[in-house]
Amino acid sequence: MFNLLLSFLIGITVFYIIHKRRAVSQNLPPRAEKGLPILGFLREYRKDQRKAFAWAREQYGEVFMFNMLLFDAVVVCNSELYRPIYNEAEKEGSHFSFEGVAEIVKGVSRGVNPYDKYPNFQLAVDVVRLGLANSSFGEFSQMIQYRIKQLIEKQIEENPNVDCVEFADFIVSYAELECIFGHPLWENYPDEAETLVKSIIDLEHTSVRPDVLFLPNWRTPGFKKCLDLREKIDPLLEKARNLTSEKPVFWKEWLKHYLELRMQSNCPAVSDENINELSNDLLSLIAVAARTNSVHLFIWTLVNCISRPKYWDKLLEEQKLLRERTGESELFPTWEQIEKLPFLECCLKESMRLHGVMSGTRKIISDVQIGDFRIPSGKFVMMVQGLSQIDPNLFPEPFEYKPERFMAKQDYGMKYLPFGAGRHICTGRFFAMMVLKSSFVSLLQNFNIQLKNPSQSIPDPDFTKGVGSSVPATPVWVRISKRL
Repeated sequence: MFNLLLSFLIGITVFYIIHKRRAVSQNLPPRAEKGLPILGFLREYRKDQRKAFAWAREQYGEVFMFNMLLFDAVVVCNSELYRPIYNEAEKEGSHFSFEGVAEIVKGVSRGVNPYDKYPNFQLAVDVVRLGLANSSFGEFSQMIQYRIKQLIEKQIEENPNVDCVEFADFIVSYAELECIFGHPLWENYPDEAETLVKSIIDLEHTSVRPDVLFLPNWRTPGFKKCLDLREKIDPLLEKARNLTSEKPVFWKEWLKHYLELRMQSNCPAVSDENINELSNDLLSLIAVAARTNSVHLFIWTLVNCISRPKYWDKLLEEQKLLRERTGESELFPTWEQIEKLPFLECCLKESMRLHGVMSGTRKIISDVQIGDFRIPSGKFVMMVQGLSQIDPNLFPEPFEYKPERFMAKQDYGMKYLPFGAGRHICTGRFFAMMVLKSSFVSLLQNFNIQLKNPSQSIPDPDFTKGVGSSVPATPVWVRISKRL
């Protein structure tokens, strides 16, 4: 009986794949009509997305179909085609919807696309965008510098030898999420705060498991783990909401603005329970998104610079000049001073070029022309902007880490899009840069950090632990001490 059922399921799966490909092959060129080899490409994709997409572009051209069982995407590898896709998503009657992003990371929101579940979910996102634009980065920067210093000092007392990949992941997440969820929980309930941070890190790692990404509506082991993590996270979010009276905007201020706009827009009434669930889902998405670029890029910048003494020394020299300007009496530099550190910014931009989010995604909501091809509604379109960021014609020696490329402040247009583009450019891009710069300043100003093995090579990227970006695949051990 089991073998019969298994054969039936395999037959249905094969029929589904063939049917999907035939439906698409009418709209795409012959070289892409068979789609990509599922297992082979998935293996390469999880090893190194950049090289996998570069190979696929050579095989199939600049527009091709990415068939992954229950997930179809039209992949666009031509920067000239990104602009109309990103920009058209702004217009009324557009062919594209931003909800494709939420569809892909359903595991974060209990396996449901929040755009389908909540009326006017985009309105909630827009309110958060407004709040981020008006946030007090000066206050957040001081909070982050203080928290990073405190966490590193605690770690030195326990053990000064750490894997900087894992340790940086935790401390930057801890400081960043304190800004998002509110200082009172972190200050008054440190154990609950630590549990919340570790659970959100685990939620991101789980949400990119293949069984969650490609079977989002099935109760797979990964999906069940996402549900278990959400059950652990939600009460902590409720506690944070009750403790926070005014700041940050994500809590009561966010809720107040959202409800006001709903009333002005004549949106359907929603219950308190749904509002709380919406708030938790939105904040969980923000928390995962916050880690996707900022935390991973902090790790890569640290690993790349500490492994290259000429860049590390230059960062330290920049910090020395900053300290001379601020004076020894000031505990922490201000955000206005940190924001203007040119070489630190170049290092971060180079990390974003090499290791940032590889692609942007939209959902096609009505038949549309992409280049020479007519694409039907219901599909996703994936703009692989990461490929132009490793184009040797634009960036000589593209896989070499060279921050000095950005000293000239050249405008690369649609060929360098670490935060996407258009109205739905990353909501927290300025917030992310504030987190990255403030975290680095706290580390560089207060601590010495040395590689345990100075001859260790830079690890390969691991794309299986983050939504779109990578982390080093192997540990990088360092010794940390207080700067005298």
